[in-house]
Amino acid sequence: MALRRRIPSSSSRRAWTEGGGTVTRVELEHRSGVQRVRVFLGEEYSFSLAPDVASGLQEGQELDEATIRKLFAREERQRAYEHALQFLAPRPRSIGEIRRRLTLRGYPPDAIDPAIHRLQRAGLADDQAFAAYWVGQRKRFHPRGNRILRAELRTKGVDADTAAEAIGPSSDQEDDAYRAGLKHSRRFASLDERTFAQTMGPYLLRRGFDYGTVRGAVRRLWLERDG
Repeated sequence: MALRRRIPSSSSRRAWTEGGGTVTRVELEHRSGVQRVRVFLGEEYSFSLAPDVASGLQEGQELDEATIRKLFAREERQRAYEHALQFLAPRPRSIGEIRRRLTLRGYPPDAIDPAIHRLQRAGLADDQAFAAYWVGQRKRFHPRGNRILRAELRTKGVDADTAAEAIGPSSDQEDDAYRAGLKHSRRFASLDERTFAQTMGPYLLRRGFDYGTVRGAVRRLWLERDG
């Protein structure tokens, strides 16, 4: 009799087989709202698969160990894809974010790469679209200077050219700096002009705006407040 071998499944689950076997039963089960297909080799339950992965299995079919491994690999790719979809549900993500997330969840590269390619084909993973979304959200809700925007996109794995295209030229930044400082300028109503500039300037610099942009925004904020 062949020695039993432990064959890895898609999520640290292990199925015991004796070098494969004959499928004697395939049954659908529902557990916590999730459908799984239980596969029996011989008289014993051997492993379970997602319905779409198990769709071609039939009673009487012979499965060798290599075929079982391929089924597990296919399921792992499917699980990685589904996990990525869940990760994308709250907001768009960069490809780098998706890759890091799946890696942290223990998926191997040969499951992650097909999942990302599948997302790209569906238009769900696109660094150019993500960068435009990220910059737009920042400009609308939390204005930041180009330096900070570039750093944020870099940490998310977006390449420099794609980030630069989304961010645009520095000449468009003064209005963003003005809006970033507007709320805080009201807190400095009692300050004289010099102290106002010494307080507001560093605040805007820390948010990634360059000196020229900050100088113009601070002047505008002061004149508006003083007027």
